[in-house]
Amino acid sequence: EMSKYYTASQELARRLQEWTNMLNLPAEEKYYIMTGGGPGLMESANKGAYQAGGKTVGATIFIADEQRRNEYVDRGVWINFNYFLMRKFWLLFFAKAVIVFPGGTGTFDEFFEVLTLVKTRKAQHDLPMILFGKKFWNRVVDFEYLVKADVITRNDLKLFRIVDTVEEAFEFITSELNRTRKAAMKTCAARAKK
Repeated sequence: EMSKYYTASQELARRLQEWTNMLNLPAEEKYYIMTGGGPGLMESANKGAYQAGGKTVGATIFIADEQRRNEYVDRGVWINFNYFLMRKFWLLFFAKAVIVFPGGTGTFDEFFEVLTLVKTRKAQHDLPMILFGKKFWNRVVDFEYLVKADVITRNDLKLFRIVDTVEEAFEFITSELNRTRKAAMKTCAARAKK
């Protein structure tokens, strides 16, 4: 059941890397696939980006008997952290978009922290966020019940999108990044005129 997410993650990362390769951006503006650098779905995303010619980034943390650095990070940029707090900070600091695949407590911790920071406008900018896998996310988190219980608002649900296909995820992320990039270019042009 869960193996389909490995394939989807690899395909999505490959497509996003191919898209960013075609943008021909200066080095300081390029997009990179950055994961926690471990095995499983993190590896699949690093692998997909690597297969498309990308330099991948892994922000690993040592967890005994659970985590190891995946081989596709070895070919990219690797940062090892001692503390989850610092790892999450740097993952978010560089993020231009967030894609969350099914995972365990660490995945939930990272998603809800980012959601809270975006909701409270404590993140440095708005981030397009995707939860991949409707069946998984709708089963493990009853977002509608959270709205009914009045602990989140209906507007909070607009801060992320739940998708089921690589195509949906790719279209949403690329359109949001294009929109953000165009807005930033307009802002720079306006400042240059002053």
